[in-house]
Amino acid sequence: PDHPVTDHLDDLIVASYGVAAMALAYVHRAYLASFRWTLVILAAAFPLFAAMVVLDFRHDWKSAEDALKVVAGTLIFVGFLAAWLETTTTGGGGR
Repeated sequence: PDHPVTDHLDDLIVASYGVAAMALAYVHRAYLASFRWTLVILAAAFPLFAAMVVLDFRHDWKSAEDALKVVAGTLIFVGFLAAWLETTTTGGGGR
């Protein structure tokens, strides 16, 4: 459990979710730009996710890390929900 290689392996896995999301957002940035509310909500979720990853790596303030995880995850879900609602009500990604 206290091996230096495996001690932060789960932290790296969680951090990789953010890296993968940023890569996908970059690849699809032109399409994503048409969803204003999704961008606003995901922009609010990113610093919370980053703070959660930092606390996860440091193993400090477990309750704060868990709270950030819940709030960031909820915002990410709401951001994608906003995109889905926008596509179903407007027939596409329009502003």
